[in-house]
This record gives sequence, C-alpha cells and structure tokens, in this order.
Amino acid sequence: MKMFGSLGRVDAPAPSTLIAFPLFSISGLMLMYVYAGMGGKIVFQYRWDVDDALAIFERERVTAFSAVPTILRALLTSPRLAEHDLSSLASLAAGAAPVPVDLLARMGALRDGVGVTHGYGITEATGGVAVNAGAAVVAHPTSVGRPLPMVDLRIVDPDTGIDVPSGGVGEIWFKGPNIISGYWNDPEANAAAFTDGWFHSGDLGYLDDDAMLFVVDRLKDVIIRGGQNVYCAEVEAAIHGHPGVKDVAVVGLVHPTLGEEMAAVVVADDGRDVSIEELRHDLASRLAVYKVPSTIVLRKDPLPRTASGKVLKRQLRDELSPGAPST
Repeated sequence: MKMFGSLGRVDAPAPSTLIAFPLFSISGLMLMYVYAGMGGKIVFQYRWDVDDALAIFERERVTAFSAVPTILRALLTSPRLAEHDLSSLASLAAGAAPVPVDLLARMGALRDGVGVTHGYGITEATGGVAVNAGAAVVAHPTSVGRPLPMVDLRIVDPDTGIDVPSGGVGEIWFKGPNIISGYWNDPEANAAAFTDGWFHSGDLGYLDDDAMLFVVDRLKDVIIRGGQNVYCAEVEAAIHGHPGVKDVAVVGLVHPTLGEEMAAVVVADDGRDVSIEELRHDLASRLAVYKVPSTIVLRKDPLPRTASGKVLKRQLRDELSPGAPST
C-alpha cells in the first residue's frame, strides 16, 4: 500500500477540494481558508451524497478530499466507485473521529500513488495537533502521528497533574500559538481547561518512545466495568475489524453491581448477514473477556450523528437501558 501522492507532474490539475465538513466546524473552516489562501478551487455540496460526490470528483478534477471516517467508507465502498475517473485525487485524509485501520488500507488502495493522512485535532487548537502521513501511516496505522512543530504536548495524569512516563496513558495537554487564549466570558470553563497555559483536551492517549501519539479515548468515554478501565475506541476498532460491520458505537450503561456495563450498537453493511453470536465469538478471540460488550444491538438505521459526523452517544444511551435485549 503506497501512501505518497504528488501533484508535481506538469499535467497535474490545480489544487482543489470538495468540502464535506459543515462550515461551522473547524475542519470545514480550515479547509476553506487553506484552499482559498493557496488560490485553489473549492467545491461544495448542499448535502452529502456519495453518488453526487463521485460525479463531482470526476467533473471538477478534485485533487484532495478530507472527511470523517463514515463518509470516506461510504465513498470507498460505493458500488459505483469504479464507474468514475478519480485519477485526479492525489490525497485522502480522515479525521474528526477514530479511523479504523481497515479504512486506512482502503484509502491507500484507491489507486497507486494516492497519499493517505489522518491525525488528531480539536476546535480549541484551531484544528490540528498531530498528523500521521506517508510511510508513517503504514508503520504506525493506529497512531495519529507526531505533534505539529508549533505544538508542545504532554501526557498528564488527570488526577495529579503529573506527567506520566512514555507509554503510560493520561490526558493529552498541549499549548502553542494555535491554541485559543480562553473561552469567551467563561472564567469557570477557563479555570477547568487551562493549567499554566496548558490546555486540557479531555482526551486520553500516550506517546511511544518515537514520540508518536496514540489517542485511546475521550476521558468521559472510559467505561469502568467492575473496576477495570475499558476504552470504547479499542472495542469499537475491534468490532470494525469484523467483516460486514459498517458502523459501530460502544457506550456505557449504569449497572447495579459492576458500576457500568458495555453496550455495542452495530450497523451491518448492506446485504451482509451479521449475527450477535458471531460478533461475540470474534471479539472473545481478540479482546480480554471484560472488554466484550454484554449487550450487542443490531441496528438497521444509521447511527445518530452531529452535522460534523460525531456519534451522538448520549442519544444512544437514552435509547438503551441496563435490561436492553441483545437483539
């Protein structure tokens, strides 16, 4: 899987992008500013539609596309993908949500020479904090990459405020010229979010010995099941690896004895027959017993998401109950 793309050839089309992010999100804004600043072409859709997008890529000779994983998966698994000339696409980027490894492979397999990028960002950092691109995506597909040059980054124990050693999981703190100076007229939020200029991201992660950043989960999305910490992103990645799974979200539910219990809401690929028993057997072979969700719900409708593509887990929790049937 080659991960480098280039627009250096003489006959290459001018830089252009189709913006699939809403313009009120930092991702949509930054794409618009970057391409406007370089004199590139910006293409918009009123509403995301995969068939329309494929036609746009071909007609407008779009050179780069960035989107949330759900949109990229819909694009790359479309039965009409091969009907369109996408030779102008030199790079694909995923962000705003955890990116499954199999999706990175699909992105790289679109055609020979396409560049693949994913990373980690947050609105308070004006978008980017770390980026993984090129050969590093192949070597470290589960990493979001190294911090950007202007970003100072620490991994901190959220309870003590002390840096954790390399490989240890803690809250991601960072500072730099791209970080907001504070929330507007909200001193309480500022006091909670900043320590001596370091912004508390609310995300859990770790740095390896090569300074590659790995994001484990949202701090609030850690499920404490019988005293054991379970990271939703790890379980979601394992479920995503099962053939036939189109989308998944793992949420925590209140449990009278364990404190919290796990529920997985799974959307199967169109036309694929995925059973709960099959999923449980697959997960049990790859995860510790306490990480296998006790409740698995198969869902036909898409997962509820915000306009920027993030799963509305609170809505899913409201739809489920501790006694929800595993069907």
